[in-house]
Amino acid sequence: MIVLSDTILILTADATLDTHSGRSNANRPNPQLRNSCHVIRILIVDDHPVFRAGLSNLLESEPDFIVIGKAGNGQTALALWQQHTPHILLLDLRLSGISGFETLRRIRAIQPDAKAIILTSSESADDSSRAMQAGAWGYLTKHIDQKEIIAAIRNVHRGERFFQKGLVTSPVSSGMVGPGGLSTREIDVLTCLRRGFSNAEIGNTLGITERTAKAHVSAIFKKLHAADRAEAVGIGFDLGILKTSANRIADLS
Repeated sequence: MIVLSDTILILTADATLDTHSGRSNANRPNPQLRNSCHVIRILIVDDHPVFRAGLSNLLESEPDFIVIGKAGNGQTALALWQQHTPHILLLDLRLSGISGFETLRRIRAIQPDAKAIILTSSESADDSSRAMQAGAWGYLTKHIDQKEIIAAIRNVHRGERFFQKGLVTSPVSSGMVGPGGLSTREIDVLTCLRRGFSNAEIGNTLGITERTAKAHVSAIFKKLHAADRAEAVGIGFDLGILKTSANRIADLS
């Protein structure tokens, strides 16, 4: 049995290794199947190299799986997606550079029906809800049994969603003020960001000081896990915040 953790691949005594490839001999992929229409092409995106390699070895022990690429950051993932157009994207949320959420948003902008499964160490209900609202087809933590990872890939490939039980909850039902945990004022500020307003312009529009506007922007970045204004606006659309608040600022202007 192969057991995956966040950073190591552990091989227990009942696993037989191919000394040249480091892959189990039990279910070596059929070379003829690799070129058939039945193969499931997978892209792995995770910032831990050892985890990527271990997960790749696990998946390629399945006769109908092929890992077409491995990426350690969002930019590389975007390039590999455009080059190979895989069937399934296995995506971590915590990436250097652009986040997993932003990576998913950009890939779905390229291919709206892209099938992504979030595979992350985060057990946050907020993260799982955001992933679902951003268009992920599945959400798994790295503590899940390897058989469930394989089952999730097959289910999603068939067009069925697969979210780990006990994780996905509505942001509103979790006690948050609104999607992403934003207050009404922060939603107003985010709507201003959508219109390209500076902090000073946000303050003038909402009747608050520039310093207060800046504080709200920082709070939005933190709650939405956004690196900059563009990413915050993108996440706002993913969560449906900006679709429902478009007229609020028009009424205030």
